[in-house]
Amino acid sequence: MIYHYCSVENFMKIIQSKEIWLFNTRQMNDFQETHWIDHFILEHLSENQKILGPEKIDMLLKQYSINNWWSYIACFSNDGDKLSQWRAYANNATGFSIGFNEEKIGIEKKMPGMGGHWTVGTGYHECIYDEIQQRNIVNSILDIDKLKNESNEMAAYNVMPLRFNSLVFKNPKFVEEQEIRLMHVPAVFTDNNNASVLMGNISEVNFICKNNDISSYFKLKLEEKFTSDLISNIFMGPKCKIDIGDLQFFLAENGLKKTQIERSRASYI
Repeated sequence: MIYHYCSVENFMKIIQSKEIWLFNTRQMNDFQETHWIDHFILEHLSENQKILGPEKIDMLLKQYSINNWWSYIACFSNDGDKLSQWRAYANNATGFSIGFNEEKIGIEKKMPGMGGHWTVGTGYHECIYDEIQQRNIVNSILDIDKLKNESNEMAAYNVMPLRFNSLVFKNPKFVEEQEIRLMHVPAVFTDNNNASVLMGNISEVNFICKNNDISSYFKLKLEEKFTSDLISNIFMGPKCKIDIGDLQFFLAENGLKKTQIERSRASYI
């Protein structure tokens, strides 16, 4: 089970729309989002500057910068009843955490890639917080012995996995969140009229006012799977005041009659 923490308002939107919304990573609460990986890349290339040479290193860094694609995520946790999560993501513990059976969501557990179909550019994966593991992944992708003998074109192509891994590299200070990310990376192009053209997108692009900003997002539609097999349980936050009878009625009316309701065990007022 993976759990999505949310306010009462967003809880109702998810249940009624039968959708999961994936938001732009550029508008997350961690200002180092997708950039935590950068210092491992710079560190590794700097240590091997004499082997690769400044020209190839500049090319690799330029290619990595060019590959800064639009990326979208929905955030989950392995723990459905964690006080820090209630405070941060469930409107100060007044909301819910929704328990999803990740196998029933129907998204493959993998890193996303670039391709013509949305299944290629969509996946879910645990966030990586351990700096030793993060460094090892970067060093493995930037295999110096391999890069030094490759053409610039091939070496540039091999940089692409770094950008996908940037979606799950997180500052170790966030480790208690035990975050799992549902990720989507559509291809976004500009046509001759400077209009955006999408390829491999999971839905049409949508926009919402979020934190006094305009945020784009995509929808993972789950209507055909939206049963208590998908959402087998939910937790009510420590400060949630929703009437149990109304909550049960609301769930039943939305196809979740067998979904179990649990109250948080956190003693927080």
